[in-house]
Amino acid sequence: MLLAEKMFVLTIDEESGKMNTPFLFGYAITGALLIELLFLKKITLEKQRFKVIVHPQDSTLTGKKALDYILEEISNSEKKSLGKWIRKYGNFQTQKITELLIKTVKEEGIIRDVIEKGALRQNEYPLTRPEIKSEIYEEIKEGIATEAQPTQNALALISIMYATWTWRSLLKREDRKAAKKRMNKLFAKRDKSLVKEYSESIYYVAKEIRNQASS
Repeated sequence: MLLAEKMFVLTIDEESGKMNTPFLFGYAITGALLIELLFLKKITLEKQRFKVIVHPQDSTLTGKKALDYILEEISNSEKKSLGKWIRKYGNFQTQKITELLIKTVKEEGIIRDVIEKGALRQNEYPLTRPEIKSEIYEEIKEGIATEAQPTQNALALISIMYATWTWRSLLKREDRKAAKKRMNKLFAKRDKSLVKEYSESIYYVAKEIRNQASS
C-alpha cells in the first residue's frame, strides 16, 4: 500500500466506515505522496540556502492515480520549491488528490463501494478487511514504542503525523504520550535530528509541511 493509502485508512472507523478527517489532512496526504515519489526515485530534492527545490527524475507513470497526478504536474512544470508543491496540493487541491486516492483504494479492494446517505450525502468507506487498519497502526506503534530506528515506511508515517499534528486524533489515547515523547526525540536538535540522520528526504518533506501548516 502507498503511504497515502495508509494515512487514508487510518482515518476510517472500522465499524461504521465513516472518515474521521483531521485538520491538515490534506498536508498529510500530500506529504505521503511526495515521500512516495522520492522513495520510487521519481523526483529528487536539491537543498539550497533558503529552500528545497523539487526536480523530476523519472516521469514514467506508476499506475496510482493520485501519485501520477502529482508526478505529471511536477514533470511538466517549471521547477518549484518543495514548499510551493506542498502548499498547492495540501491547501488548494486537497479534494482532487483525495478523490483520486479513494478511487485507487476502491479499485484495489481496500474499501467497498462508497455508500452515500442522507441529504448531505455523507460518504462511508467500509474496509473490506478491518484488520488492514490494525496492521498499519501496529507498524506505526512499533516505530514509536522502541528506541531502535523505525522502518522507512513507519518513519515516514510518524514524521507526517508529527508535522501535521494528526497523531493527536489518529492515535489511540493510550499511545499518545509515548508517541509525543518519541516524536520529540526524533525531531530534536533541528538539522541534527535523528529523522534527518535516518532519511534526509523524509526530514525535508516533514519540515516543509510543518512550515506551510504553521504559516
